[in-house]
Amino acid sequence: MDKELNLKYREVEITSAQLKALNATPVELVEAPGAGYAHVPLFALLTNKFGTVAYTLANTDHVVTINGLPALTDAEYQTLMESSDQITFAVDGEGTSAEIVENQAISISDAGTAELVTGDGTLIVRVVYATIKVATA
Repeated sequence: MDKELNLKYREVEITSAQLKALNATPVELVEAPGAGYAHVPLFALLTNKFGTVAYTLANTDHVVTINGLPALTDAEYQTLMESSDQITFAVDGEGTSAEIVENQAISISDAGTAELVTGDGTLIVRVVYATIKVATA
């Protein structure tokens, strides 16, 4: 049986302080949908909004994830965050898979072993997602 899929869009600006703590403290992009429902992130754009000082990555093992799915490799994250220009990366999750979890927020995190150092810009995250009813027995 075909059903309509309503796409939703959320834009969140992550502050410099949040970026510097992204490894230890994920940032919620979309609140949990409630019991019986699950969010499915479909696409995201990440834009470095350069401030006055570019960020420096402390090491080379950063992987930015959105709900546990790899969004940016270390090299991509380094290019994005160490730039002194405003640049944007598109993330589509192609070729990756993850369990869809009922009533889970959509969040972004850095799965590396250290936080960003220096820098003062922000990161604008635009995420397109669908909310689906979870099958019940």
